[in-house]
Amino acid sequence: MNSKELFEACFRGSNDRIPYLPLVSNYAAKVEQLDPGQLFTSPNKLTKSLQNTQKLFGADGFLLVFDRTLEAEALGPGSSIDSLAGIRGEELIQRGQIQVVIEAARRLSLVKGAELPLWTVLTGPMTLAAHLRDTEFPGLCEGEGEAVRELHDDLVRKILVPLARAMAEAGVRTFVVADRGLDGLNTEDLAALGESYQVFQNTLIHFGCRSVYLGKGCGNTGLRHLLKDWPFNAVVVDGTVDFDHVRETARRHDKAIGLGIPAELLAGGYPQQVATWVSERLAGKSAAGLFLTTDWDITYETPIDNLHAVSKALGFVKF
Repeated sequence: MNSKELFEACFRGSNDRIPYLPLVSNYAAKVEQLDPGQLFTSPNKLTKSLQNTQKLFGADGFLLVFDRTLEAEALGPGSSIDSLAGIRGEELIQRGQIQVVIEAARRLSLVKGAELPLWTVLTGPMTLAAHLRDTEFPGLCEGEGEAVRELHDDLVRKILVPLARAMAEAGVRTFVVADRGLDGLNTEDLAALGESYQVFQNTLIHFGCRSVYLGKGCGNTGLRHLLKDWPFNAVVVDGTVDFDHVRETARRHDKAIGLGIPAELLAGGYPQQVATWVSERLAGKSAAGLFLTTDWDITYETPIDNLHAVSKALGFVKF
């Protein structure tokens, strides 16, 4: 079973090994000894750096991009909520560096797509809304539930869906929506936001793709809605949750679970701390429906020895 088949088995809950795919994006520039800003200047640079990064860490796939500036750049300088009305999906994917990312996806899919899955991260609507409003959380959400729901729906339809369609056509097969701000929402808002993702999920189903939700600091209420009601194939959680309970809930709702290694630990810890974190949380756990990732983007400054520590720990953990 190759890595692509392993992840497909994981989404079905039938994998016998835990796949590993760290959220390495800008860090791939460091592997190639490039400045982060150089990574998205050409498909050649991006493709080569992602291939070398995957080999270096033994990841079970490629992560194409995790950079919220990609969507922000495509929206254009000075974009605001009012400018959403004039956005057309076919125009959006021609702007900024998105075409570089799409071309790199085509090349990786052609060369390695049969054996290694191609993932990408899309910036979530709450984070995009904060960018458009130039507002920090949680103030964005206070006392304006209906407005937030409408804006969320607009951003899913006008930003996420066109990007997902273009990248799926290029060969991306798993889409991670990375977002913040769910901890500022009540139960009614969370239910409505979950419904707005259905058009996104339908697009992915059309292309035979999978969806993963990564919510930074979403809280117990948000996590409960993600697992039970939101139409994603998997949810990434951190090490602070009641992991056995979360896995059982996910299993009942046909969802896989990603265990996210803290990016802060990788950036500021020591190799032995990282190895211990991984070993303690995975030892004795069933592999079925579980994959290992990181809880956010790995920063450019992260020591490479800490990333090697994860790969080494996975070799010793018994599932």
